[in-house]
Amino acid sequence: MRNHSLLALTVCCLAAGCTNYDFRKAMTTSGEFDVPKLIEDLKTSGRDQLSSGTWIPLIYLDLTTFKASSPLYPPGYTLQQMTCVGPIFCGGATDVRVMDEKGVSIESNDLFWLGWGVLFYDHDQRIETPSGPRLQERRRLALLFGKDETVYRRPQP
Repeated sequence: MRNHSLLALTVCCLAAGCTNYDFRKAMTTSGEFDVPKLIEDLKTSGRDQLSSGTWIPLIYLDLTTFKASSPLYPPGYTLQQMTCVGPIFCGGATDVRVMDEKGVSIESNDLFWLGWGVLFYDHDQRIETPSGPRLQERRRLALLFGKDETVYRRPQP
């Protein structure tokens, strides 16, 4: 009976991997993603999205996806990276980048949390505007302390 349980657990963990693309192929030497390569690979794959990840139910999730943006966004692409750990994902981080059809960044959202956001929460957002990028920061520590800030950065002449 014990061997069957161990085998079932192993099969579940291996089956939880959800990969159809190796994102290392689209990395530059500086560690950034080569967005034109991602766009080309998505188009040639014939899939709705490129994804790579590992999922151990309720314990660990590491997922990267690249897909055409939803109709709620401007035409283009969305790259999302997510890592969650702990019981029922009590800690984790996500990074979402929305790009136009040429791969130029429109918006990025970075989120980091501990203790489901109760112990620590950090959200940074960057939105490209005609007046320059708008940067928004929101941080919370133990739900009691924190700051909210919105700043516009003027483009360099």
